[in-house]
Amino acid sequence: MKMPWPRKTSREVRTDHALSWRTVHHSTTGAAHLNNAIGCQDSSASRVLDDGRWAYAVVADGHGSERYFRSERGAAFAVQVVEEVITSFRDRLAELDGEPTIGALAELWQAESAGVVPRWRELVHADLVADPPLLPGPDGGEPGVIRFLDKFVADRRHTQNYQLYLQLHWFAEYARELRDLAPASLGPLPLPTDPTWNAAKLGSWQARAYGTTVLAVLIGPRSMHWIRLGDGAMVEIVGGKARHLVGPPAEAFANETPSLCEDDADLKIVIDSVPIEERDVPSAVILTTDGLPNSYEDGERFLGFCEDLADRARSGADLAEGLSRWLPELSRRGSGDDMTVALAWATELPSRQTGDPDPSAATEPGPERLAPTATADPLPAADQVDPAVEEHADPTPPEPSAARVVERPAPADRPGGPIHEVVVQDEGPEAGVNPHVDQPTEMPDREEFDHDADHGHAAQH
Repeated sequence: MKMPWPRKTSREVRTDHALSWRTVHHSTTGAAHLNNAIGCQDSSASRVLDDGRWAYAVVADGHGSERYFRSERGAAFAVQVVEEVITSFRDRLAELDGEPTIGALAELWQAESAGVVPRWRELVHADLVADPPLLPGPDGGEPGVIRFLDKFVADRRHTQNYQLYLQLHWFAEYARELRDLAPASLGPLPLPTDPTWNAAKLGSWQARAYGTTVLAVLIGPRSMHWIRLGDGAMVEIVGGKARHLVGPPAEAFANETPSLCEDDADLKIVIDSVPIEERDVPSAVILTTDGLPNSYEDGERFLGFCEDLADRARSGADLAEGLSRWLPELSRRGSGDDMTVALAWATELPSRQTGDPDPSAATEPGPERLAPTATADPLPAADQVDPAVEEHADPTPPEPSAARVVERPAPADRPGGPIHEVVVQDEGPEAGVNPHVDQPTEMPDREEFDHDADHGHAAQH
């Protein structure tokens, strides 16, 4: 486990008023996934506890490439595990005599959160044994497995394809032998390097099939606690301004990210706690999967979306209904990826903080959110393609479609400013959807069944 920096958490920190929290979360299928008949691979949860004195939010982003053919299950398992950790943490907290120090809370959170990776591997192992991947045959086969095999066949030699088919077949035999055991007795899915695991026969694709990130935050009366493994955004609103609670991991770049499916996930997961200072109380905490920030040209505009969202939450807007409309629109006009938001916000703060906005004025976003700011780069010309988009674009886009980058004002009822949008000129069924984002990633040349070949590498979305 990683600790990002030393914390002074041993002193007592008290706020002069018990905060009351509310939460909301929503996940939506991305436009590119809809075009390819793929379901949503994100998962999320949020909840208020102890009459609003505690709240949590969790998001998980299942990877999209063909090799991660059960990533939607992996994301759901990640959310389930974090909720179990939070329940166990609060149960143990209730057993303590007296009020614990911030340092004691941090140590307890570390101890409980250390079980995230092994518990996730337990759920993956049990799911694989109960429901081993179904190979194509007279009964059809599992759609995700079929896509995985089709991609593998297209990229590999015949002997490698045959070996993967054998590994899937042999794993089905392995699962049959264990099926009568209670799931709890199976234990975590063994690592490929475990001497009890026959990697040459069974392969190392099992955990990868469920690959996912996970971000979580638990907010209490005097402290915040979080878990981070992989990309996505963790934002807090303090004094009306959005800032990153914790930045993205250094290993996250392009379409790669640390993941629960990696053999060394227990070394990459970040677990931390911070006290809530009396004059630095967050009015909201927002978690998102990476499809949302990737829809904005720069980080400031994404943070503007978070500020608007928090303002609307505190104004009493129906965010559950709003997110169900806003996120599909953002995906269609932006990254094309699945999108998830989980938000916790305080209904009132212990004292008026400098710069804290008046929530009664937050029913609609201000004009600065509906158009580019004065400090933003000039809008590109109608025929100018942004270099950042062009770099990842298919060098030979389909004809006669022509793509150009434009910025359109945000719809009046959606938080945030304009997004960086690639518009397709024809009027076909995919018109208006960015054709260059969130497409299935090419699998690397390394052999999929060779666990040593990609040990330690970040997972690909």
